[in-house]
Amino acid sequence: MRSSEHSIQSKTTSVPSLRPMDETGSISTISESMAVMKKLKTVSNLFEQAIDNEEAMVGLYRGFVGLFSDVLDAAIIFNDLASDEERHAFELETVQKVLSKTVLTAPAHPEMIMKFEAIGKLSVKKMLKNIRNLEDAFGIIRSIEYGRLNEVFECTIKIDPSKEMIPLIQKEIIQHYTKIDVLFKRFPDQEERANILAVRKPKKNVNVGEIFQGHDRQPSSSPLRRKNRDFRRFHITLKEVSQS
Repeated sequence: MRSSEHSIQSKTTSVPSLRPMDETGSISTISESMAVMKKLKTVSNLFEQAIDNEEAMVGLYRGFVGLFSDVLDAAIIFNDLASDEERHAFELETVQKVLSKTVLTAPAHPEMIMKFEAIGKLSVKKMLKNIRNLEDAFGIIRSIEYGRLNEVFECTIKIDPSKEMIPLIQKEIIQHYTKIDVLFKRFPDQEERANILAVRKPKKNVNVGEIFQGHDRQPSSSPLRRKNRDFRRFHITLKEVSQS
C-alpha cells in the first residue's frame, strides 16, 4: 500500500469501520461496544470515555516502543505519538474541569454516543498481544487513528462553550497526523513491515529509556493523575509486553 494513501488528508475521507477487527479481539466485541454506549448518558460521561480512549492510546504506543525497540526510527515516532496522546488526555481533563455542572450533567448528544460506539472499548493488552510484526502495528494505527478516535477527541473538546481551545486542538491533530504520515513514509513497503518482527523476549532488565540513549528523545511520561485512577496503570513495560 502506497504511503500517499496515509497522508494527512486521509482523516477527512471515508475509512474502514473498526468492526472487522472485532473477530480478532484486537479492539472490542459488539457487546463491549454496547456496554460503552449504555454508560454514555451525560456530557461528563463523554469526557470520561474520551479520556479513557486517549490514555489507552498512550499505553498502546508505549507498547509499540517496547515491541520495536530495535527499530529506532519507528520507536522514536511511537514515543512522540504517546506524548501527543498524553497531552490530549490532559487537555480533555482541562476542559472538563472548567465546564459548569449544568453542562456536564446535560444529556449526551445521540450523534456523539454513536461516534463512541463505533470505537468501542480499546484494550491495550489485547491489541499488543496480536502484534506479530510492524505491519500489524500499522494496521491498528490505520484503523484507530484514521477511524474516529481523533474525531471524537475534537468533537468532545468543542463542547467547551468558550471555544478557546478549538484552534489549538485542530493544530495539534494535524501535527499528530503528520507524525503518522512520516512513519508510513519511512516504512512504505508492506512486505518490509511484515518482516520486521516484534520483540517478544527482550533482554533481561532492559530499560525502555535505554532505547533513546544518545538521541534527542526521552521516553514519554505524564504527570497526569486522575481522581480515583492512577495514570501509571497505562505504563506498559517490556516485561508485560513479552508476556502478553
